[in-house]
Amino acid sequence: MIPGLQEGARMSVPARSRLPRPEAQVAFEILREILEERERLDHEALSERIDRFVGALLLLGGETARWRFNIDKKTLGDISRSLQVGIGRLGSAQPFYHPFKGEIDSEDGIAWNRAHAYIFRLPSTTPKRLFFDLVFDLLVEVGPWLRTCQRPGCGRLFLYRRPKQAYCSESCAQRVRMARFLTQRKAKSSKRSSKPGRRPRR
Repeated sequence: MIPGLQEGARMSVPARSRLPRPEAQVAFEILREILEERERLDHEALSERIDRFVGALLLLGGETARWRFNIDKKTLGDISRSLQVGIGRLGSAQPFYHPFKGEIDSEDGIAWNRAHAYIFRLPSTTPKRLFFDLVFDLLVEVGPWLRTCQRPGCGRLFLYRRPKQAYCSESCAQRVRMARFLTQRKAKSSKRSSKPGRRPRR
């Protein structure tokens, strides 16, 4: 348990919820694209992915405007590297700390919409802060469905659709089944070859 967090303080979702909200699933897939394609994407393409992710979650929070950040190359690199490190720590059951929490942002806070009876967060105006604030909000929401793929060599994060789902995709599941089949066939073949042959008749 994380120090200072009481047992009863763990966030949860209603038992009747079988899957995360569709909007949260879309945002999670965009986040996974950023993680998995960061090395192949140029500055403009990676910036577009981050804009899509931020925009998807601001829409989730009730905003209607299309979001657009003008992120410089250094900031984009900082975001990309910090995300990879943080998700790696999370997948290894270690805390994922906010990499830019120390940066001051006077507009970061909350507001109360009395007419619709809810309190919402005011988004940070600093790209790095806002991005990771939204990453954390998303991961808290989808946490009950979050798993790591059990195929050796994969370890990809995914949102399960069936309670017993152990692999991130049908491709990974198929590779595991094939590896198991080949191992069993090899074991049977070794067992047959190790049996003593019949003695020839005289």
